[in-house]
Amino acid sequence: MTVLKYTSTVEELLHIEELQPQPGRKFVPEWFKKTIADAHKNVNTNEFKSKKKPGLRTVKRCPSFHEIFDEGLVVVAPCDIWIRLYNFDNEWEWETRLEEAVQVEFHSHEQFRDPYGDKNIRAVFKLNLPWKFETPKGYSLRQFPMLYSNNPDWTIAYGVVRTDVHNEINAQLLYTSNEDEIFIKAGEPICYLVPYKRLNNKYKLITNKKEREKFLLKQKVRLYRVVATFKSGYHKLKKD
Repeated sequence: MTVLKYTSTVEELLHIEELQPQPGRKFVPEWFKKTIADAHKNVNTNEFKSKKKPGLRTVKRCPSFHEIFDEGLVVVAPCDIWIRLYNFDNEWEWETRLEEAVQVEFHSHEQFRDPYGDKNIRAVFKLNLPWKFETPKGYSLRQFPMLYSNNPDWTIAYGVVRTDVHNEINAQLLYTSNEDEIFIKAGEPICYLVPYKRLNNKYKLITNKKEREKFLLKQKVRLYRVVATFKSGYHKLKKD
């Protein structure tokens, strides 16, 4: 078992649970919660589903969507954050309700936006967060934007940090809103952190005929176990 240790540089946050990092399961998107497991109609024929045969499986039955929310912690805004473009010379201003909890820094366009070339990104800001994380030796943290959040105003850049030697997680906010100001409320999810073990991965393309046939047969058998029933058999897979 991997133990992810963390604490805050702001002692008061240790006593306010809703402003602390929280399990990803608490932030499953509302649209996903409301999605039914079986569609009422077959989308290809527009016919009502059978009373006995399961209907068209929706994303609600996709095992991947369930598992990704169990992998890590969500870092939430420890206080209100306000950012605004205040003139046409591309000058920005910002304010946080508690500077000891979050400091905002502006990344010049030359640092990331211009080399990356995404015209949807109007500006990049670094959120210096009040949390320190430590993973066991050989483990790092992946920083993800909030998964399937459909947020048109901003997102967080993907990144990795070797938190067994460096303990800061500072989220890079990519400003994508068409509006000239955004407001992030205290407790609003910022980013998703997932611990992982660093590996010296090797990659092998299988070209040998016998080895390839054996490999593909194994995949077909596993796939058969998954699709043999109308309800997915993904979770019933056993190691060969």
